[in-house]
Amino acid sequence: SYKPPKTSRVSVELGSNNDNMFYFGSILRLYHPFNKDQFWELSEAEKKRKILEMTHEVALRCCNNYNWELEVFELAYKKVLDVDFKYEIELKKKLSPNRKQKACLVLEKDERCAIISALFLNLENERTNKVELFRLPQHEMFYGSIIKKARWFGNNFGISQCEGELRITGNAELSNRTVEYLPNKYTQDRLERSLNQLTCPEINSKEEYEAWMKGELSTTNADE
Repeated sequence: SYKPPKTSRVSVELGSNNDNMFYFGSILRLYHPFNKDQFWELSEAEKKRKILEMTHEVALRCCNNYNWELEVFELAYKKVLDVDFKYEIELKKKLSPNRKQKACLVLEKDERCAIISALFLNLENERTNKVELFRLPQHEMFYGSIIKKARWFGNNFGISQCEGELRITGNAELSNRTVEYLPNKYTQDRLERSLNQLTCPEINSKEEYEAWMKGELSTTNADE
């Protein structure tokens, strides 16, 4: 939650030994050394570590030059190592209607996408089941508004779209998600296309991206 003073973004150009740092509006621009040939020879684990090291070195330079809070970046660096590069955030827990369990959405990210799951817990906050609901591109603009709608639907927990006519939920007793179509204002075809947009496919061209945004690009997620 830390926001450096008067800074909305840090933009780094890799591959230069130029020490210049300057602001363009609220964007801080700087350069950082990088040997791409050496990088591609690293193992996948070493690549992750190298990217983290470069990011942290940039943060330290910013702290030294602009008096940012060093402890914030030191703690973040340590936490990434402690969790072995796994990105997982539990969102707000909500008590079930029968008050016997809790559930929340879990946001995870890998190198390719954001993964949204329904997580079920007992009253002592011990995990009992996790069910993947959908995958979207990593940026919050794709999933931010959707995950705010999480709630219980009877014994299931998840999200609804299309004014409640499409439900995507998990259950504490099941391993796969449940998809419900409740067409009224929207047609069945429209609901199916909306579901299709909640699956992050392998996109290799502008045309495929536009097709996915329209719900026209076929995806492989199985629905139970």
